[in-house]
Amino acid sequence: MAKKILFTGLVLLGFVFSEAKVCFADAAGLLEQADTYKNTGWHRQAQQLYNSVVQQYPGSDSALKAQGEVICLDISEKQDSQTQAAIDSMIASYSGHSDLPAVLCNIAAGFGWSEKFDKATSLYWQVILRWPDSSAIRKAELGISRINIVSLIKNGDYTAAAAETDKMLEDFSGQEYLPAALYQIARRYQWSRQYERAKIIHQEIIQRFPASGEAERARLDAARIKALSLIKAGDDAEAEINQLLQEFSGHSGLAVVIHSLASEYERQGKYEKARNLHQQIIQQWPENARADRARFDFSKTTVLSLIHSGEYAAAEAKLAKFTADFGGHSLFTRAMVPIGEQYYIQGCVKEGQGDSSHAEQLYEKAITVLSLVTGQSQSYEFTPVAWYLTGRCYRGLGNYEKGIECCEKVTADWPDHRYAGESQFLVGRSYEKLAKAGAMSRSEAKPKIKAAYQRLVENYPDCEAARYAQRWLGRHGTEF
Repeated sequence: MAKKILFTGLVLLGFVFSEAKVCFADAAGLLEQADTYKNTGWHRQAQQLYNSVVQQYPGSDSALKAQGEVICLDISEKQDSQTQAAIDSMIASYSGHSDLPAVLCNIAAGFGWSEKFDKATSLYWQVILRWPDSSAIRKAELGISRINIVSLIKNGDYTAAAAETDKMLEDFSGQEYLPAALYQIARRYQWSRQYERAKIIHQEIIQRFPASGEAERARLDAARIKALSLIKAGDDAEAEINQLLQEFSGHSGLAVVIHSLASEYERQGKYEKARNLHQQIIQQWPENARADRARFDFSKTTVLSLIHSGEYAAAEAKLAKFTADFGGHSLFTRAMVPIGEQYYIQGCVKEGQGDSSHAEQLYEKAITVLSLVTGQSQSYEFTPVAWYLTGRCYRGLGNYEKGIECCEKVTADWPDHRYAGESQFLVGRSYEKLAKAGAMSRSEAKPKIKAAYQRLVENYPDCEAARYAQRWLGRHGTEF
């Protein structure tokens, strides 16, 4: 079907180029095809068609909508370095167009989904202040309220978020965009793993707006949450998943839901169950964009499963195949982090069993895999994890100097990362190990240990290791 869709899009493009006289009808067809691509996850193809509309029908209603969609796709793909310039250009080109405020609201919503809250709020306020008579004003006002709530949820202030949600329900009762706003709030709760709070919002949507598209999505999400909760708790979720598959068999979002369940199985280390769900996506929705992601994750999870089960030779072969098949995939570098971590974990297991030879081999393999991340000049959100794990592997190999370098890289470049406190602790502990092994004199090591632990206590007081550092400083004195 994917090939059929692409063929249809190309036919439409050819028709546009040969029959310019009926441009607005053709533009509508291109937009519809682009929307289909976008909604099924084929973002690159969608963007190509949207850009075609912008180029072929400049100044039209369709071009305005298409240009807004291109900006939203850039935001969702985190390729928004030129977004503000694109927005400014669009405003200049369509300053008198009655649909411009609504398109800007859609872009602001895109910023909201990507959790760029300041940009979203700023754009909503721009709509309110520049187009006070627009019908999009209430949408912008509701958008600001929604952004405030999802920001509170992200920051963990759930009490304030609940109070603001109640106020939003009162202030915007009857507003046509309210179901969509509530749905985004529910999704933010899900991302924060506040499943019970998400269920409350889902119920509000279902009860207040039973015929809306958001109500159907809320029912599907409620079923997903139930299955996720079971997986997270370590319980058997197969019956719930089977029921979900039957009840929502024709839902367009079902492949995404099943993928999220597979991802949760992977997080819980239940690799075979994750592989089974990925395989189901590939077989049941082969033409859905999510199937491409499932193929990638199936291959990755196969490697993880083999490492976890101690089948290292087979894992090596599958990792080579994974690299050959998906080395150019946008998520390939990220996938090296859990694979490297699994090698590290197995190294720890072997070390605990007294099998130091195998432990060292696994630590070295982990370092090699993680070097595909740490060796890159570009930094990603998962890069500090790779450096932290690499530091731990070097410690496992007894190379404390290299371990210190890796951990100091984390604290220097990502001081607010969740592993920064632990990394700071490992710096001090590594100097202790060097002194104990005689690789560094105690007089040389002691001030370095003190400095490391002092920084840990001052900068990361909530880190569990800070208590050890405080005791060490208490025994050895804090002045140096």
